[in-house]
Amino acid sequence: GDEEELTRAELEACLVPAPKEGPALAAAAASMSAPAVSVEPPRGRPSPGTEVIGRRVCKEFGSDGWFNGTVQAFTPAANSDDEEEDLWLVVYEDGDEEDLNWEELEACLVLEVSPAEAAPPPSATPLQKEAAPSPPPLAAEGKAQQPAGSTEAAALPPVRGSDYVGRAVRKEFGNDGWFNGAVKSYLPASAASDDEEAEDLWLVVY
Repeated sequence: GDEEELTRAELEACLVPAPKEGPALAAAAASMSAPAVSVEPPRGRPSPGTEVIGRRVCKEFGSDGWFNGTVQAFTPAANSDDEEEDLWLVVYEDGDEEDLNWEELEACLVLEVSPAEAAPPPSATPLQKEAAPSPPPLAAEGKAQQPAGSTEAAALPPVRGSDYVGRAVRKEFGNDGWFNGAVKSYLPASAASDDEEAEDLWLVVY
């Protein structure tokens, strides 16, 4: 609840740099949102036998709608009654069950994604936080000193007195430690006093 008025130099010394989001971080977020690719094998491959036991199934039964189930058992053609094709026993959530050949089973198997493809791509690995820029030294009101070698004046933070209102502040008070605060108002020198040596002031509340 304490408050104090700071000059421009005092304020710049304790302003908390504003965070920014780098283009690399945005690209990584877009990569992580990409849908996973199915690894379901193409139709018509050889019978997988017991490999599909435990796999989920979703099958439509006409006007009754869709039902979920699980592959529970495999009977090779040599052991089936007709001895013509492999069969898989599917048990549905409502308790019904049926034997399906490979073509019928493959048509209703729920697609799965391998752990390798479900993992984010290398470009989506967590990025190191980008260091926030320190506020540049301020010159005359409304004009910033341009860093050496820079040609992008528009990229610099605003420097008008009123632009600091709302900014976060962190200041050390000796043995009392560090305190966080915010700039609440701006009082230009012209409004504060008729003294030609008066300075602009900012009210900070901690």
